[in-house]
Amino acid sequence: MITIWKTALHPDCQIKMPVDAQILSVGKQGDGLCMWYLVDTDGQDEYRRFIVYGTGHDIDERGLEYIDTVMMEEFLVFHVFEKV
Repeated sequence: MITIWKTALHPDCQIKMPVDAQILSVGKQGDGLCMWYLVDTDGQDEYRRFIVYGTGHDIDERGLEYIDTVMMEEFLVFHVFEKV
């Protein structure tokens, strides 16, 4: 079955999701940062790693794929990447 799932994001997290899950968006929900993704619930699972950086923070990883940018507050902006 195809459906949309949501998960909370943290600065560096591994998320178990079905293979080939498609990231739809990242946004603020309440006080937290969440990611929504399209999944085939009949598929095999895999772990994918996501890293969140604030504007002006040093990026100490290579092999990152940009996902989205979210403004949490007037001066607090997060940028979400996937480690590929």
